[in-house]
Amino acid sequence: MVQSELLLKYKEINHYFFDRKDSTVFPNYQSIINKCIFAEQVHGNKTVFISNGKKFIPKADGLMTDKLPQYQSRLNRDGTGFRTIKQRSPVFQAGESSLFLGIRTADCLPIFFVDYEKQIIAAVHAGWKGLFSGIIESALTQFRKRGSNVKNIVSVIGPHIGICCYNVPYDRVLEFKKRGINFDTAVVLRKSKWYLDLGRIAYLTIRNCGLFSKNIDMLSICTYCDNRFFSYRREKSSPGRNYSVIGAAQRN
Repeated sequence: MVQSELLLKYKEINHYFFDRKDSTVFPNYQSIINKCIFAEQVHGNKTVFISNGKKFIPKADGLMTDKLPQYQSRLNRDGTGFRTIKQRSPVFQAGESSLFLGIRTADCLPIFFVDYEKQIIAAVHAGWKGLFSGIIESALTQFRKRGSNVKNIVSVIGPHIGICCYNVPYDRVLEFKKRGINFDTAVVLRKSKWYLDLGRIAYLTIRNCGLFSKNIDMLSICTYCDNRFFSYRREKSSPGRNYSVIGAAQRN
């Protein structure tokens, strides 16, 4: 299991990028997975806002909720990060009403978004088709509809197949170049083969949507290279799935 140093700063949120061994060695793994709401993940661009405990959301690749403990956090005046404000009234305890969002991947990108001002979280599944069709833009549009300022949103891009291993046809490279964002830094030609950097494309897309670079964390772990993680390209016959989970931290 790996975690983001950026998100670990904020104690109100728990997040995990699980690997293949965690089902047997990580404490409470199954309990955490059982709490999750999952999307069907159809490689599209639909993000769904959820407010109940329905465990499966069809025809969606992004999930969003505001069912979090009612902690109070505010952006520092200098814009450097978030601080939790002490309050006299008791902090709401994470319980049955708190929702946990889960993403399953095997080379695609699991992406988390958190708005501490509006107390909204989102989990997004992004393969190349989802990135191309606008799954990131879809998720951030949902944040804006709920009053979020993108300057108050942090994002984490989890383990995914890297540019070292993601060989693609040139037509796919051309498709991304037509999108209007400068993706030249996300493409490399190596030994007459084209390689695409999905993580870089996701990062550039998130930046283009207005997030500060300091509020974006990309975990540069290639799921193809790193045998801790399941990889569709490495295990084509019957790959498992890497579970990525985000939700409210339990308080004692």
